[in-house]
Amino acid sequence: MRSYASNYVLVVDQQTTLIGIFTERDMVRIIAQGTPLAGLQLADVIDPQVVSIQEHQVGDLLEVLALLRQHHIRHLPIVTHQHTVTGIITHESIRELLNPVDLLRLRRVHEVMVKTVICAEPETSILSLTQLMDSYKVSCVVIAETKVLGQTLPIGIVTERDIARLWSTEQNYQQLTAKQVMSSPLAPISSQETLWNAHKLMQSRHVRRLVVVDQQGGLEGLVTQTTLLQMLDPVEAYITIETLQKVIHDRTVSLHKANKDLHKKVLERKRAKAALQKQIIRERLLNRISQKIRHSLNVEEILTITVVEVRQFLEADRAFVYQFHWSGTSKVVVESVEDGYLAMQDYSALETVMTQLKPDSYQKGRIHSIPDLTMIEQTAQESLLIDRFQIRSSLIAPIVERNNLWGLLVLNQCSGTRRWEKLEIDLLKQLATQVGIALQQAHLYTQLEAANEQLKHLAESDGLTQIANRRRFNQVFHTEWSRAIREQQPLSLILCDIDYFKILNDTYGHQAGDDCLN
Repeated sequence: MRSYASNYVLVVDQQTTLIGIFTERDMVRIIAQGTPLAGLQLADVIDPQVVSIQEHQVGDLLEVLALLRQHHIRHLPIVTHQHTVTGIITHESIRELLNPVDLLRLRRVHEVMVKTVICAEPETSILSLTQLMDSYKVSCVVIAETKVLGQTLPIGIVTERDIARLWSTEQNYQQLTAKQVMSSPLAPISSQETLWNAHKLMQSRHVRRLVVVDQQGGLEGLVTQTTLLQMLDPVEAYITIETLQKVIHDRTVSLHKANKDLHKKVLERKRAKAALQKQIIRERLLNRISQKIRHSLNVEEILTITVVEVRQFLEADRAFVYQFHWSGTSKVVVESVEDGYLAMQDYSALETVMTQLKPDSYQKGRIHSIPDLTMIEQTAQESLLIDRFQIRSSLIAPIVERNNLWGLLVLNQCSGTRRWEKLEIDLLKQLATQVGIALQQAHLYTQLEAANEQLKHLAESDGLTQIANRRRFNQVFHTEWSRAIREQQPLSLILCDIDYFKILNDTYGHQAGDDCLN
């Protein structure tokens, strides 16, 4: 309130539905009652039964004034049928809209002024002033001094706004006096002045009330925005009602348009934020799966991780990997299915349908997005498969290993049709690419293991006889020696040598000797 120089705060929920209103008068009441301010929340002090007016009723000025008078309020929120706030009417806003030349030029201050004024001495505490305001239901207290012959001379005024300004300063209301807080010097006005002059003085001084004094400066009464409006003659009000209706309607339309634009911007920002969050989550998912794939060389484990993670993230009903075998043994390798739907794995009739696919289109990396399978032409086998597994929508990405089509990564939506979004299509494509790389990595590792085994065999055996050589002997001897020491057991070694083998080579030739050794 202080930041926006306002005397009220509208309390709304996230859908801008009106919950209540908090005004300077509520502040005065809280201070007067001695309610501790620490931990105090708006929900504890606002009246949820706030008086408001529908947009279509705003054009009737007399109805607006009647509501203000009937409920003794100075703030009237404007709401839609859904109780969403679109604006507010106050005494000040009505006074600004009225044409004073037509309505106020013939009236005098003494006709409308309040003669019963609540006064207090300069040394009166602020707490006592708030109690006076709360007790008499007034918005201000005039600070006055009493002179000889009982004449009351006003020297200042303390208003609800002055009290509200002290709200955030945590002052001691018992020790703080009216003299320290009051607004002075005053802008007094004579009771013989026109209401038009009073209106202009209020505007120039930016105040909502004026102290009325006699020729000697003695207090006669008080004129406020409320009294200006209360004394309006309905006949005179009708003179300007057309203008007021147009102005208020234009302002309401303008405010409604501004609110609509603001609501649109808020929705756009929410959508952008949601898209960004989804993008971040998608990147995290992709990185997580990629990390798991890189740390595993087991093909089945890689594929299982992929289908489980992508089905859960994209909230699909089924995800599976179908591997092509050109020998005719193609099959579903791994599958993740939502509870309540059948699994495709080990379904023998699936191969009949899958063999009808054209691998060339997938070989080029094309993604197939099918929002509604019932809208495309199908064979009898395809219709049977779709009905059996309740497939309504599919998203298919090829898995390519070393430029060859290895298989397909497939998502199914069974609960209904689904238009796959670009982010979802891109994610499936990237995952299929990662799987292809992982498969190639696993294949290369298998080849590397086989090559290492071959090298180990060559290094530990004789090329001619395939008998373990000296290197292998040393390895086995070292192992057995360590075991004998650990178990405190003796170790026996038998060495055999073939004597006179040179004679066999010399007699029958080296080829015959090699055959003999084999």
